[in-house]
Amino acid sequence: KQVTFDLLCSEIMNIFMRYYHEYCKGNKDKFTEIGERAKNTKLQADLKVLDSAIVLYRLDKGKLPETLKDLEPDYISGANDYRDARNSELVYSIGEDQIGYKLKGQNAKNQEVYSSGSSK
Repeated sequence: KQVTFDLLCSEIMNIFMRYYHEYCKGNKDKFTEIGERAKNTKLQADLKVLDSAIVLYRLDKGKLPETLKDLEPDYISGANDYRDARNSELVYSIGEDQIGYKLKGQNAKNQEVYSSGSSK
């Protein structure tokens, strides 16, 4: 019984993989677009989380954090886990006035994206 079941599962998997392969060949651009959209959405969400953490840090400490690592562990966990859509580290810098900051990354099309809290 087990051998028959294993052969049946194997055959079902082979059929599935054939159809999946054919589907992917014809829809490669669609899969790429969906992947890029997912990466860009995650980037936007991460920028919002970090903006909120920076605001809370400033309220508590009276100043901006020097680095994103300063937000750990009280405001975020794993500052290195926040990456842009190209899987590069986000860029954070404090403005010369020590009031504003810039937080940016690149979207899936290599365009710079700034957080909503960034001073332009």
